[in-house]
Amino acid sequence: MQKLNAKKLMLLIVLCLVGWQAFVWDGYLQKIDVAYAAWRHPNQSGSDWSHFIFTSKIPVLYNLNLAGKNFNNASFVNGGLYHTHFENTKFIHAKMKNSHFEQCIFKQCDLRNADLKDADLKYTLFRDTDFRGANLAGADLRGVTFWNVDLRGANLTGANMVLNWFYRSDLRGANLNWGKTGAILYDSQTKWPKGFDLKNDMFMLTDGPPQLGGR
Repeated sequence: MQKLNAKKLMLLIVLCLVGWQAFVWDGYLQKIDVAYAAWRHPNQSGSDWSHFIFTSKIPVLYNLNLAGKNFNNASFVNGGLYHTHFENTKFIHAKMKNSHFEQCIFKQCDLRNADLKDADLKYTLFRDTDFRGANLAGADLRGVTFWNVDLRGANLTGANMVLNWFYRSDLRGANLNWGKTGAILYDSQTKWPKGFDLKNDMFMLTDGPPQLGGR
């Protein structure tokens, strides 16, 4: 009996050490963020997540459906979401600097004045989405499709623009002092800032909307 208790005690010590290591980061103890539990069980959290703080210590999450959520003024700084579906989701004035939203779908979303500086948005689809006044400076936008997206007044300074498709999008008044560019496709209905010089690696196509595999 004593031997069994000793084993249990040893197991408890090991679990405590593992648990301690799991929540220690840069030498200090992090609090468990309730956002992790909320994302694992999104139906229990309601739709209003405004002003919520999603810390950098949350594990990277993926394959979620966060349609209809309100993330206005929320913070995703350094947070990560992959393969996630957002529809009618609000991110007005959200803080999304250095965040990761790779291979996601944003449909009919509101990202007005959101701060996406240096965000990683590779291969994400934005459709019928409002980016007016948003900060996308330095963002990684490789492979991103902008389908009927309002980018008026957005800041794309230094953004990585390779293999992009602009379809019926409005970029009037946007800062398009891009960083790396290559193979950018657009249609005749896309609106550019006044005096914007279409680059040699930009090609206009007129054969309809992007083929996105049913997305």
